[in-house]
Amino acid sequence: MTTDKIIIKNALLITFLIGGFFLLCKLVGLEENPYLRFLNLAFVLFGIYLAIKESVYKNNETKYTTNLGIGIRTSVIAVILSIIGVVIYVQFINPDFLTVMNNSFLIGGNLTLPK
Repeated sequence: MTTDKIIIKNALLITFLIGGFFLLCKLVGLEENPYLRFLNLAFVLFGIYLAIKESVYKNNETKYTTNLGIGIRTSVIAVILSIIGVVIYVQFINPDFLTVMNNSFLIGGNLTLPK
């Protein structure tokens, strides 16, 4: 499997895990709990682990720098896709969630969407 396919596959997995977890939290009424957002980091680390593992076992890639690059690119793409997902959610589904994020101790501040 090519490196790009490994990266995209695992970045999408991370994005779906984060999105699915967020939707599950929303269904049970916990979407405003900022402490649960720390689990997003676990999803990102898990996806990076899977990407590097797949690179090592399927591509026989053992160079540290190559696998480090795969991990970094996987996480960057996943974070960008997740941000796009949050923007779509706030803009079209629940605009009030932006207020929740502004009041969160993790983000805080005056977030706005571009117009």
